[in-house]
Amino acid sequence: MEIEIKKDFLRIWKKYFPDCEMPLAIYYSNDIDNVEVTPAPKENPHGYTCIFAQLNKVRNGQARAFNASNIGCFGGIGTLGFAPVKVDDKMIQFLTKVECFKKSESEVIQMVKNNPPTQASADYLIFKPFNQLKECDKPEIISFFAKPDVISALHALANYDKTEPNSVLSPFGSGCDCLVGFAIKENINRTYRPIMGGFDPAMRKCVKSNILTFSIPYERFKEMIYNIESSFLNTYIWDKLKPRLSN
Repeated sequence: MEIEIKKDFLRIWKKYFPDCEMPLAIYYSNDIDNVEVTPAPKENPHGYTCIFAQLNKVRNGQARAFNASNIGCFGGIGTLGFAPVKVDDKMIQFLTKVECFKKSESEVIQMVKNNPPTQASADYLIFKPFNQLKECDKPEIISFFAKPDVISALHALANYDKTEPNSVLSPFGSGCDCLVGFAIKENINRTYRPIMGGFDPAMRKCVKSNILTFSIPYERFKEMIYNIESSFLNTYIWDKLKPRLSN
């Protein structure tokens, strides 16, 4: 992590987004560097614990490391790359009969075919509040949990120096796929488009009703923060919205 970039962002965040939640840095690593490996969740009647519930402590300032042993959702284990994803009867029944997100078996099969998860590139997936990043850390994604006003600003900023209409993606997928998986693919493909998410009804109960997510590949994040001072955020447009951030 370039320390100057960290300093610049923290200054900018305080100036333009006062009182807003600190974003999370997300990256795979074999070295957890004293980051706590979060305890495995207890069993519950639903049969799984959404990782968005497990991330509440991270959002409150406590960095955590995850792997197959402590991710509480069998879908999340596969989506985040810690186990092969098999389109078996369990998955099909869950998506078509329990959650009812897919109409039939054929949609489930084609969905996985169209969007196969990538394999984890290291032993752990680390979530760390941005202000806790060290020089030795190598963030891959910067993810925001934010209200619509902040999401709108991030969306507009991501289009500030682009001309194509799809510079930000909002794909269908699980909450964790839109938080991590799609952004990792953007890194692999070197396209670096941000991902707007938080639309998965199954994870919505784990965040407040006015919160969405916005995950930015780190290379794109660096470009975006250096565009802020010359963007709409320095005009009357944002001056009118900024007082609402603390509400």
